[in-house]
Amino acid sequence: MPTKTLLRIAGMAGVAALVAGWLTAATGTRQISEDPPPVSSPLLAATTPSLLALNLSAEVDRLRERMTHAPVPRETMRNPFELPSTPSRPAPSVPRANPEAPVPVTAPLPASHAVTLVGIAAHETADGPERTVIVSLMGDVVLARTGDVLAGGLRVVDITARRVQLKDAAGDVVSLELP
Repeated sequence: MPTKTLLRIAGMAGVAALVAGWLTAATGTRQISEDPPPVSSPLLAATTPSLLALNLSAEVDRLRERMTHAPVPRETMRNPFELPSTPSRPAPSVPRANPEAPVPVTAPLPASHAVTLVGIAAHETADGPERTVIVSLMGDVVLARTGDVLAGGLRVVDITARRVQLKDAAGDVVSLELP
């Protein structure tokens, strides 16, 4: 047999012997406990609590005291699977229509204005929704509120949920509606 093979066999045998010795030493070792030696009197042994029982009792009392001062999570009524409900508010008062007031005439816009209604945005306030109109005016996107003056002399007169009314410099009222 070559010497390398003999060295491998000897090494494996040595490692096996070390492991076997370690296992037998571990099983033969005496465990040292903190328990006091047994008391000869049975009456005295029954009435004296062990050191381990006293330590356990003290630890239980400490944990109970700690739990009385532990923070408690807030109880929440939020359901993550529902959308939040909006609080109800009184409807804004609508002024009565004056039968004697003239009805605005809606005329088509002149070709020079080229206004297209893109959208209407609403922001909730205490007085009701505050609307902003989004229009395309001569190729530019413009945001405006009631009373704002746009390019070309157009003034925003009224904004509803689906319509905006514009007044030009001549006093003609033009109404644009969402598609």
